[in-house]
Amino acid sequence: MVLKAHAAVELDFQGATPTPSFADECIGVLCRTMGWDEFKKRVRLTNVPDASRPLIKHVVHRRRAEAPVAVC
Repeated sequence: MVLKAHAAVELDFQGATPTPSFADECIGVLCRTMGWDEFKKRVRLTNVPDASRPLIKHVVHRRRAEAPVAVC
C-alpha cells in the first residue's frame, strides 16, 4: 500500500469524474480504515470536479460514522 511507504498520498482527479462506486469503495473505505483524523492528515484530494464534491462529502461522512476496520 502506498500509504505504508509514504507519509501522504494525493488523489488527483484532473480530467476524471469519480463514480459513486469508486468514491465509496476507494475514498470511503480508505477513510473508514484509516480513521478520520489520519485520513485528513495523509490523504489529499485535488482537482475534484465541483459536481463530484457532494458525492465525496456524503461518502466520507457516511463511512466516518462506521467503526474503523483493522488492516491485516
